[in-house]
Amino acid sequence: DYPKQFLQIFDDKSLLLQSIMRYMPIAREEDIIVVTGAKYEYHVRSELNANGLSKVHLVLEPEFKNTVSAITLAINYCKNELKCTNDEIIFISSSDHLISPVNVFLRNMRQGLSLTNKDKIVVFGVKPTKVATNYGYIKIGEKIDEGYIVENFVEKPGEADAEKYVKEGYYWNAGITVF
Repeated sequence: DYPKQFLQIFDDKSLLLQSIMRYMPIAREEDIIVVTGAKYEYHVRSELNANGLSKVHLVLEPEFKNTVSAITLAINYCKNELKCTNDEIIFISSSDHLISPVNVFLRNMRQGLSLTNKDKIVVFGVKPTKVATNYGYIKIGEKIDEGYIVENFVEKPGEADAEKYVKEGYYWNAGITVF
């Protein structure tokens, strides 16, 4: 059981490390929190230490639940341990994505920050390249500033619905949220 975020794919750095490094131009090292299962503590700590990332916070899930539980754990850590206020901007991101080019990613993150500063919750979508049932789908609505209103979100639909959503112009949920 070796999750893909620990693999070195297309680079000499793991997907976890690539994910952390992507955010370094817009976030300080001490503002980054990695949430992982307790059984992966050694892997994550080793990766962080080997790359001089001693200020990154590591929060361990006592048992694996789901993404919402991990996000809740991170937010509680922000409030209780880091003493963050409700004005803090939080990026939620998976650590197993391969994202390229990074400069386009950072431009989109900065646009998301701009919308967040206007009291919007921002979710990022990716234009589908095929029908897939292992992604959530986002239907965009009215354009606002640099983004769009989310008109509909469907979590991991069946094959027929996924095909319909691709034809109707839905986006895949990228698993990145800013609020």
